[in-house]
Amino acid sequence: MVTLTEHLFTQVNAVLAEWNPIGVPDGPAQDEYQPYVAIVVETWNRSRDVEAALVWVYTQPLGYDINPAFSRATRRFASQLNQLLQAQEGA
Repeated sequence: MVTLTEHLFTQVNAVLAEWNPIGVPDGPAQDEYQPYVAIVVETWNRSRDVEAALVWVYTQPLGYDINPAFSRATRRFASQLNQLLQAQEGA
């Protein structure tokens, strides 16, 4: 199980800001996805894969439809987050 520390929050938030599926400008993107950091970590703790959480963020609270470009980018960022969170389990 991964515990959401301040340091981990910052790391996950940075990946979400880089993922930035709705194209928020760089500065605001640092804050835009903060509400979803805990959801990503909770999803990891339940299923060891965060892709479903990213899809949920994009389609539910943000209200967008899935498209091929989103799917490709999301798989890449989900993999990055999965690796980050897996490393936290051993720490």
